[in-house]
Amino acid sequence: MSDSKLQKRPNIILIVPDQMRADTFGFTGNDHMITPNFDKLGREGVWIENCFTQGGCCMPARAAMFCGKYAHQLDILTNVSHWDGEGNWVECLRQAGYQTASFGGMHLKPWLSPCGFESRVVCENKNEPYPPDQIHVDAWIKYLADHGLERPLDYPTSMPDFYDRMGDVDFPLDEKFHEDVFLGQTVVDWLDERDDDRPLFLHVGWAGPHDPYDPPQRYKDMYAGRDIPQPNAVPGELQTKPPEQRKFMEAFETQESESTIRMSHATPERIAGMRTAYYAGVTLIDEWVGKILDRLDAKGLLEDAIVIVLSDHGDALGDNEMIYKWFMYDSITRVPMLVWGPKYFEKARPTQMVELFDIGPTILDMAGLEAPTDYQSESFLGMLKGDKSFTGKEYSFCEEKHIVMVRGHDWKLVYYNGCDHGELYDLVNDPGEHANLWDDLGCQDRKAKMIQAMEDWYARTGGRSASLQRMIDKFAVRT
Repeated sequence: MSDSKLQKRPNIILIVPDQMRADTFGFTGNDHMITPNFDKLGREGVWIENCFTQGGCCMPARAAMFCGKYAHQLDILTNVSHWDGEGNWVECLRQAGYQTASFGGMHLKPWLSPCGFESRVVCENKNEPYPPDQIHVDAWIKYLADHGLERPLDYPTSMPDFYDRMGDVDFPLDEKFHEDVFLGQTVVDWLDERDDDRPLFLHVGWAGPHDPYDPPQRYKDMYAGRDIPQPNAVPGELQTKPPEQRKFMEAFETQESESTIRMSHATPERIAGMRTAYYAGVTLIDEWVGKILDRLDAKGLLEDAIVIVLSDHGDALGDNEMIYKWFMYDSITRVPMLVWGPKYFEKARPTQMVELFDIGPTILDMAGLEAPTDYQSESFLGMLKGDKSFTGKEYSFCEEKHIVMVRGHDWKLVYYNGCDHGELYDLVNDPGEHANLWDDLGCQDRKAKMIQAMEDWYARTGGRSASLQRMIDKFAVRT
């Protein structure tokens, strides 16, 4: 290998489960998890411990990841933004001769935007409200319809104890009709039929373990008798946090939908059931990742392959008395970043900080290609190859609506644009982010330093966007 490029263009396999936490692999010490295929990749590959997303929900995170720019630069700060995938690095791979294929969720709007892929099989997330004029493009929906079935979305009415289940629902159809099973089988079938000698870039965007937590029962049964960890939360801590968080959680107490989790119904047993269903969704994906890797191997595509596993963001699962995403706790913003390629990289666990959207320039670097010059993201190929001079990022930045995270190695600041309140955490002494030091008199110098780092970042990346002002006007809670 040369100093900065791989000598041969490898096949690149990008595995992207939706809403998967960084602590959901057994090989990283999470003994409750059942993930034998991910664990094999992790034991042989490079596990990056400190990778942080650029978006607090799906579309901002994925847009940043595929376009190499921060969410405010793209004017994509929520899941209801417009993102057609223009200006992405997949197009660079396609133009360089890669066969580019995508299966599963991308969160593009409009859905059928090519985003640089020659072929796409669209399977968006399980509870996405489908536009009537686009529902026909979802392959899973068409598969169900071909068998006289519809997507199960009636959990609140079909399950009398739904609000006591905390998102843990019973998938009502045969296992083969589950979206993640359908997706895995579709990829395996496509690999069987593939007749192309170009290098392959394959993206698989799983719907799970995103809510509703609905893996078939046999996956949940695998967790019987396991010690399921309870949330990392301090009773009453939500009352010490910004009012946006309390308002968010209060809204779920009256909302009625298949994604509603009411923490007022929580008991330790119910929380364990919620988390078990979520973890079982990861195990389902792990099983199909194993089948896909086996098929790649049988087709002679794995020897020269690099396999990358990551996610767009995590899921609080009750940590810090929160659920789902949208806020800036590490359970949400720290994401998995696993790179496997024994032919190219030695196994390692680097601790330098990288950002999720750095994966784009890194993949291009792997293929011997240059990233577009207007990207804010940076390649970390040198770190993967053991370059000791690679220092990583001093700060990582994440955005959602009017909120921005400035995450250092030892401290985290969460700034609420347009508000006087915020969050500040000493991650060395309070890794669980329970004690908010925003108003602590002894921490004002630290807060000022990190606010200045944020202002420098805004200045470096084009300033606050018009869409951010709209988010401030719509979502900021003022006290």
